[in-house]
Amino acid sequence: MSSTRDPRSHRFGALWLALLVGALVTLGACSATRLDKTAQDDADATSDDVVSTDDMTTEDTVSAVNLNGPYPYQKLSDYRFFVGEIRNLFPNDGVLPYEVTAILWSDNATKDRFFVLPPGTHVEFGTQENWVFPV
Repeated sequence: MSSTRDPRSHRFGALWLALLVGALVTLGACSATRLDKTAQDDADATSDDVVSTDDMTTEDTVSAVNLNGPYPYQKLSDYRFFVGEIRNLFPNDGVLPYEVTAILWSDNATKDRFFVLPPGTHVEFGTQENWVFPV
């Protein structure tokens, strides 16, 4: 009896990897208003809810993140990086896809890579320098 692997399992793993990377990048951009929300607020939230950080400064954003404390959300899905049915997810607004120049081989798994930037910010980069992301 031959063993076959479901090709969708690779896509599912890649999705969770993308969500994890997005969550780690986004932790530096969490706003104080979002951290202060209660569990009931999260239960009442819909995918249409948007937290605006347009009027916040970098100092406000950085001070709102406790890097030594618990994560703001208990589940990765609570960050709402993607919308749609679990089998057909799409990046939410503000979740930006990117591709790497040298793709790392890992068991022929396909990967989608994403990051989230705070509104009104950008990444500084050059051909010889390290990228500088907003905090």
